Amino acid sequence: MDGGARCECPPYYMRTINGILKIVEMILTLLVFAISFGGLWSGYGGGWVEFTGISCFITITIWFILHLINLIPRIFLNFLFEFISYCVMTIMLFISAIVAAARAGSFPSPYRANIGACSFFAFAATIACGIDAVLLFLEHRQGTTGTATTTTTTTTTTTNTAAAKVEY
Repeated sequence: MDGGARCECPPYYMRTINGILKIVEMILTLLVFAISFGGLWSGYGGGWVEFTGISCFITITIWFILHLINLIPRIFLNFLFEFISYCVMTIMLFISAIVAAARAGSFPSPYRANIGACSFFAFAATIACGIDAVLLFLEHRQGTTGTATTTTTTTTTTTNTAAAKVEY
């Protein structure tokens, strides 16, 4: 082996703060997309909310998989790529949440609940992505990474035995 990070699936990554946060983000952005999809407000800002929901879901899922199989150290991704993508997603989700909140007040009564729920989940996803971006920055400043890595120590013992002549 080259001694570098191996491509493996450590199950404990999903139990870390970063893993749980990415799972929550995936659920929230999928909810944003599902609630906003196919509504009558697609021409009134709903299309932007749909685009933001699905693009953030796909991006977060890719980052989650890269962390889950411990591939980030292997392909030498700088933390800056992930940090910038999370900052952009946070801004996009914040704009989507504002658009949905503004549209919830201007639509007729039967659609307000859907658009209001979409706005709520978009604000929640904004907070989750913002927290993830801050955690990425803090981990970078401390010199740690969010990727769960394992260290395997192998001990080899050798014994030197002299060939003894055995007489029968």
